[in-house]
Amino acid sequence: MSKTPKIKTEKGGVVSPVSSNAESVKEDTGIVNEGSGGGNPGAANAESVKEDTGNSVSANQNAGENSANKDAGSGGGGGGPILKMVFGEGGNRVAGLAGIGSSGKTNSIMYLLKNFHDLCPSVQIYTYGLTERTQEWATKNLKAIEVSCISHLSDKSNSIFFLDEVHLLGLSDRTKVSEVKAFASFLNHSNNYVILSTSNIKEYNSTLCSIINVWLLKTVKINMTTNGTDLKRSIRDYRGRYKRLDDVILPVNKLLVLSDQRELVIDIEYIPEIDGKAELPDLFAC
Repeated sequence: MSKTPKIKTEKGGVVSPVSSNAESVKEDTGIVNEGSGGGNPGAANAESVKEDTGNSVSANQNAGENSANKDAGSGGGGGGPILKMVFGEGGNRVAGLAGIGSSGKTNSIMYLLKNFHDLCPSVQIYTYGLTERTQEWATKNLKAIEVSCISHLSDKSNSIFFLDEVHLLGLSDRTKVSEVKAFASFLNHSNNYVILSTSNIKEYNSTLCSIINVWLLKTVKINMTTNGTDLKRSIRDYRGRYKRLDDVILPVNKLLVLSDQRELVIDIEYIPEIDGKAELPDLFAC
């Protein structure tokens, strides 16, 4: 079973994902912040949800209460996958992963999927665009099935997709707006969730961004984003601790989650088995 992560909010005050009806949680500092409930898939799983001051409350979806003394991070019983908190509520089905090269994008998603698979092993995971090394790890540790084109997903339901190099599937093609929207509709009707990723942040154009509900950010330079897109707007409007001038700069072991409902920071564990770059020789060490 995977180690329970720590998840933090980026706004002032303590936000609990515990109850969808909770309008606010007030801590000792007097700061009040809005809280929102969970969504699919699964139940909320985290050892704690923290704000910038370091104060924390437990996240226990089944208990339906805020308690600094209750541990909901065991992953068993009332625990559940981190992806529950990533997608949140409100029908979010599509998450977009963005970050510069060597910022730990693939490692972050494999960590989230491992946590999900450990807790929900009956839910099938499908992958596209992974390196051979990463796909072998995903097949062994996640029971993930690799697909080679988007039509391979058409008969899938109640599943999780991770589609890397998504531009190769045509989802950022401006001439295929109707097909992109049809894909989003398919996810909803078939009860599927997808995380999209690309090595070129510019591929997140208005066509692709139109179906993304949640942003998963590593380090992103705002000048690498496309004008007029939701990604650029999200980065511009973000005012949390990882904002540096106009950019979002995160340590490699952090993942920033932004949506209309919440801002979360997830601690990510390193998976050396999928880090092929670590074994590349230093050509200048002669």
